Amino acid sequence: MKDLIVKKEEILFEFLKNNISGSKNNIKSLLSKELVSVNGKTVTKYDYLLKENDKVSIGAKKVNSALGNIKIIYEDKDF
Repeated sequence: MKDLIVKKEEILFEFLKNNISGSKNNIKSLLSKELVSVNGKTVTKYDYLLKENDKVSIGAKKVNSALGNIKIIYEDKDF
């Protein structure tokens, strides 16, 4: 995961374009796959307005399991 701090008010897409390598399509893909968050909240809108000192995180998606904590009680090499 990569964390970036916003230095000035800017549109999210422009900020990403200026701060990470990749094409416009790659940036749009990051947004649509929910791999971008601002201050810990997932953002998918390319025109989201960033404010100075916002923290933009790019990378791993948090997975919320509907099953909660699962305890493995049995494993074997074939399963």
